Parts: sequence; C-alpha cells; structure tokens
Amino acid sequence: MEWLWGSLIGVGATLLGTVVGWFLSKPKNKNIKIILNTPSKLSPQMMFSDSGSDKKRHLTGISLYMDLVFYNPSDNVKLMRNIRTEFFDDKKTLLFSVDIKNLENTTTIFPGINLPKEIDAINIAPHVGDLYKCSVALFREDLEKKDLIAGVFIVFDDENNKAIKHKIPLPDFKGVKPYQD
Repeated sequence: MEWLWGSLIGVGATLLGTVVGWFLSKPKNKNIKIILNTPSKLSPQMMFSDSGSDKKRHLTGISLYMDLVFYNPSDNVKLMRNIRTEFFDDKKTLLFSVDIKNLENTTTIFPGINLPKEIDAINIAPHVGDLYKCSVALFREDLEKKDLIAGVFIVFDDENNKAIKHKIPLPDFKGVKPYQD
C-alpha cells in the first residue's frame, strides 16, 4: 500500500511541476516601453517682420527635439505604427496631434535642403531597444495653443490597432516668447 501512495505522490508532483513550468515559461506579452534618452530640447524659430517700424522677430515655429528609445520587453516581435505626439491641456482635452519626424531618415527637396520623413511602421525584435533621433514641429494654429499645453504623450498604434500612450516630461512651452527684440 505504501508503494501506491508513493506512486500517486510522484505522479501528482510531476503534473504540478509540468503546470508550474508551463506558467513560468509562458511568453511574456508586455507593451513597448518608450524611454527619453536625453531631455527634450525646444528650438524656437524666429523671423523678422517686413514692416519697417517693427524691428522685432516673430515666432514662426517651435521644434521639439528628442532622442527616443523604443524597447520591446516581451518575447514577441512588436509593431509600432502611426507614431505621433499628442498635446493636452490641464483638463486632459486633446489640443492637437503632430506626427513625429525621424531626423536620420531625410528626403532631399533641393540640393542642400533635406527634410526629415515621418517614422513609418517599426518592427521591434524581442528584448531589443531601437534609438531614434526625432523632432516634432509646431506651426500656425498649434503655436496659438502653446500656452495651454499641460501634458505631452507619445502615442502609437500597436499590432491590434490599439492606441498606446506614454507620457513624456513636459518642456517649457510657456517660456518661449512670441516676440524678441
């Protein structure tokens, strides 16, 4: 009779070990992490006005430069597409959305003039981080809302067309003056 109990305990332990091993080795399906590699930098773009009496430079645009690392902690290849930056006010209302440009992937429009392209869909291998030097440019109606910005998110669509948001530290948009002498 003792051999029967020993056999049952052995079979039970084997089944328990199999189930626990299956759960421990189950593929991890975690979301992509976005890491801001260096603090984002604001670069205001100014232009002199044409009127003779006004010698001030006017703000025509703001560029936000970022070094982003897209890291995939899961065991599966992950897809990122429609990568954009969304700007929100203090009530969490979307003010505007701007596509992110890849500074390392440019197109030449005239000799010596290169424009950055938007980031296309990215496939990120498991346990790999990809560094992208990016920029976001704000012009016209976006500049009118710059003082209302209270939050900035990097947003992308994953392989299931689900929007994934990552908050990034807010640069000082309110410190950019619309005029300079």
